[in-house]
Amino acid sequence: MASSNALAVQSNSPLAAMATTEESNVQAQGSTPYVGFYSKRAEKAVDIAQQVKGIAEGEPYLAKPDGSFTAVTSIGLIGPTFRYGCKLDTEYKITEAVVGCPERDSGLKEHVLAPILAYTKDGVTPTLSTFRPTRVKAALDLVNGNQRATDDACKEAGPVGKQLAKLPQPLRTVGDVKVLHKTSQSTGFAYQIARCETRLLSDVEAEHLANALNDQEFNELCAQIQTSYDSRKSMIESVAAGE
Repeated sequence: MASSNALAVQSNSPLAAMATTEESNVQAQGSTPYVGFYSKRAEKAVDIAQQVKGIAEGEPYLAKPDGSFTAVTSIGLIGPTFRYGCKLDTEYKITEAVVGCPERDSGLKEHVLAPILAYTKDGVTPTLSTFRPTRVKAALDLVNGNQRATDDACKEAGPVGKQLAKLPQPLRTVGDVKVLHKTSQSTGFAYQIARCETRLLSDVEAEHLANALNDQEFNELCAQIQTSYDSRKSMIESVAAGE
């Protein structure tokens, strides 16, 4: 075992000079939860399958910074979305980007960045999630669902609708994820597309949201996700501008 003073670092050591945060121009931020769509090819596929029993290809799950995974019953689009196309290197760093929908022959893959509410059987968690190529349709479904959640639509939904009408329109709806299994006619390649059948919140989901809105940790996480969303959007815009 090392002696008690074995880890002492001299003040004039080159290592001590490097071990400073005084002049850092990068702000450290904690990780935020995200909604992922299960793939057997994913790096954490085994861990996800062990913790989310019976999860099928393309189905959503909630990933938390502590490394845990939970089944997601429905997802809700909070508000802003950022649509872009990009190329990634082997370390998943964005090397090229364009804001908006990329040209078909550009070689850029379409993505949508969005803050998402992930509903589970135990509650609701705010997340920052990225919808990737075959998943983008699910994001568009959520956008369309939000637009349909008008005051009149809520009034027709009975008692729960009257409560939902008090919420901002984007918070009134969720999407039940439906995975469609497709095969390309030209190549025979099999793939999955996630779609969202949108609806107004159920009584249970409305109760989860009401409880969350009065929870300090939930609101602090929402603020953190807004900051992360703005930061990631700014980074992608910078890459797109060639900065």
